[in-house]
Amino acid sequence: MNNPRRCLYSYCFRHMTFVHYQPRDNYMTPPQFLLHLLHNLHPYVRVHTFHHPFLDNHLPSSVKFHVTEASLTQFNLTSNNTLYYNFKVNITVRNPNNNIVVYYRRIRAIAWYKDNEFGWVSLTPFDQGHKNTTFLQAVFEGQSVIMLKPKQLGEYKEETSVGIYKDLAVDFDLRIRAKYGSFRSNRFNPPVDQCRRLRVPLISNGKSAPPYSVTKCSSGYFFADRDAQGQGGAAGNGCSDFNQGKLR
Repeated sequence: MNNPRRCLYSYCFRHMTFVHYQPRDNYMTPPQFLLHLLHNLHPYVRVHTFHHPFLDNHLPSSVKFHVTEASLTQFNLTSNNTLYYNFKVNITVRNPNNNIVVYYRRIRAIAWYKDNEFGWVSLTPFDQGHKNTTFLQAVFEGQSVIMLKPKQLGEYKEETSVGIYKDLAVDFDLRIRAKYGSFRSNRFNPPVDQCRRLRVPLISNGKSAPPYSVTKCSSGYFFADRDAQGQGGAAGNGCSDFNQGKLR
């Protein structure tokens, strides 16, 4: 007969597609961290076999990114494909969880235009408590060579005549650690948060920016380690194949 706790470990490893790592000292790997949360969020999992909706409803909620304002004061593409830009983005980062603290150890913002990366900046690391919203600002300024396809170049010229660029994007590449009570995960890289299809006005001659429509960013499950995706795991294909998962 399969052990319910072992089944829980096995399913969670397969469901989150985590790779098992040996823990270091008092720290826990991302899958161990999530499993510890499950055991503490509800005693049901200690003595009963879980079902999928229960697991989905009791995992920590993803951190939410929103672009609240975006503007350009320069966005000039020359005949030699050099883009001169000054692009500012305001972002809110919301941790909706009651008992999770997130430590952001690397925050890299990457700017794109029509699938061409043209700039990136590193933001100041910070710690985010539970039920907390943090306000960030990324400012991209400089020049970069980009190669637009003929159709994209036509779209750029049309957008320039209107004064609103429709296909800008910002990605957030993070490295974090999470804490629940006295337990901390190891550092890991969550899925990239992607803020796409931004409609950004060009502000010139001292004009004020028009009202901006808040844009929700998207990613995979925030507390999953993206570097472990697709690498398999220790769980195997069934409960009986899993013989690890001890918490420290």
